[in-house]
Amino acid sequence: MESFVGLLEDGNKIISQERIASLWAGYGSIYRLKVQKSSGPSTLVVKQIKYNDANSGDEGHMRKLLSYKVEEYFYEKLSKELTGSHARVAEAYNKRNENEKICLVLEDLSKHYPISAGSNNFPQSKCVLKWLANFHACFWERKDIPLIPPPLVKSTVKQGVWQQGGYWYLDTRQDELSDITGREWSKLKAHSSKIDKFLKGQHDGTTSDSHFTLLHGDAKSANILFSSSKDSCAMYDFQYVGRGYGVKDVVYFLATSCDSSVVAKQEKDLIEYYHQELMSALRRYNKASVVYTIETLNKHFEYALLDWTRFCAGWGMWGNVSWLTKRANKILDELD
Repeated sequence: MESFVGLLEDGNKIISQERIASLWAGYGSIYRLKVQKSSGPSTLVVKQIKYNDANSGDEGHMRKLLSYKVEEYFYEKLSKELTGSHARVAEAYNKRNENEKICLVLEDLSKHYPISAGSNNFPQSKCVLKWLANFHACFWERKDIPLIPPPLVKSTVKQGVWQQGGYWYLDTRQDELSDITGREWSKLKAHSSKIDKFLKGQHDGTTSDSHFTLLHGDAKSANILFSSSKDSCAMYDFQYVGRGYGVKDVVYFLATSCDSSVVAKQEKDLIEYYHQELMSALRRYNKASVVYTIETLNKHFEYALLDWTRFCAGWGMWGNVSWLTKRANKILDELD
């Protein structure tokens, strides 16, 4: 049994602990602790990551190790900025980083958000998009957050968020690009560099980080919880938080976690709803001067959709494949 006593506040006692999940590829575990506090019994979640640098030359291994350090940074330095917003995240209480282990002590979100997300209907999808809009507005065009480059790039930055949010960006997915064979996605493969440059803000010979924000980076159903009434949600798993166009999160959510009939029939309504919520949230964050038209958003969305399709074409298609391939082919037909 793992010992988490040193992570608790003085006077608190662990009544019981249960391992509720294992992390990908044996990198650690997640525990739920029942704790006796002076105010009464309560529950906490501990995310324990075991790491070592033995395979430091392996890109996938390094991506995982860095991702957990990114999550640690997010909870320690950034999560409190979302307090009181519609982008609900777990409160971080404590952490320990020693003996090749990271332990994060977090609020148990299931108390107020007991329903796990599945294939999300229209109201639930709007709820998630509202969360994303508020998250993106909070960190809109921030330039004061340290950025960590791709896993195999040497850097002096030891803590921060990813230079590029998400886990599928081209710099770190060359193997998957090589795995795209045959004629079906040959045009997409040929345009992969152009798409990548666009999403890095390289347009028409210039480079700009205008409209950049922080992405959640893994906004899928497995990382979403709903309230009992399903009118609000919370998210967790912030390993791939990083910079980029917010619509990368929107594409990823619609492609992986929205009900297939909903995204096929109501994509336009959902995108417009996200845009409305984003602009409203920007005003609440005193960023009313931001100009981000629906036309610009739609262009960013289309490139982000092609980028996600590029990853899936090499990795393996999953989620709303029919919608994704249809939309990607239509966009490719119109691409120069």
